[in-house]
Amino acid sequence: MTLDVNQMYLGTAYYPEHWPRERWDIDVAMMADAGLQVVRIAELAWTTLQPEADLFQFNWVDEFLDVAAAKGLSVILGTPTESCPPWIWRNHPEVVATDEFHRIHGGRGRYCYNNRFLQAKIERLVGRMAERYGHDERVTGWQIDNELRGVRCFCQQCQSDFRDWLRARYGSLEALNKAWGTVFWSQQYSTWEEVDLPSADQLTRSTSQILDHSRFASESAVRHLARQARIIRQHTNHQFITHNSMGAYTGVDLTDMVRIDRTISLLLITAWEPIPESI
Repeated sequence: MTLDVNQMYLGTAYYPEHWPRERWDIDVAMMADAGLQVVRIAELAWTTLQPEADLFQFNWVDEFLDVAAAKGLSVILGTPTESCPPWIWRNHPEVVATDEFHRIHGGRGRYCYNNRFLQAKIERLVGRMAERYGHDERVTGWQIDNELRGVRCFCQQCQSDFRDWLRARYGSLEALNKAWGTVFWSQQYSTWEEVDLPSADQLTRSTSQILDHSRFASESAVRHLARQARIIRQHTNHQFITHNSMGAYTGVDLTDMVRIDRTISLLLITAWEPIPESI
């Protein structure tokens, strides 16, 4: 079933990995009887899809797609990147976000979007999923990640990327000092190496520094979405791609997020280029 994006449909989230196989047929039949038309799956199932670094298990997804299709339900397939398997974070704790006190501080969805190791793992998983289901008629669309957060990470990679982001945004250290008003309390920077994240070990943290770090965290999240969207689009030409934001959540600039479709090539370049104000 292909969905018309201009129409409203009734659907539900379902977690096949939580239930015994014999329950799937019962639950999907109940969905159809209730008049539901769409079901979303897999957005938190990373370990079930990839229990080990080089082991991918998609057979259960295939089987559920058959069950849903038999009852006329369309499936939205989630990329499970809000979660992170223990085989990743136990061996590479640096993927967990670092807080302002320079401590690894985890929690649901709290990983570093700029960690290159995790980016590679995410791109590999999403690539495998897109190759398998990008032309699958049982899949009507994709949901990237889940309830994306603007994670304010204070790791060394984010420190380096933040400086690059500031160079792209302001062009020069002089322009940064002027924009941030660093003359206040003698905060003027004389080298880029002096420009840090607003961590707790600083004697002075300016409100402008904190604001730009929040903007940087938001753009890091948007780029995380854009990388996955690019991979999926390489393997599909008929499935829609969406995301489920947390309503009026201010941790991510939702205006930037909805620009992904038309700025994908810009968002995915290696250097930190500003997202354009207009398309």
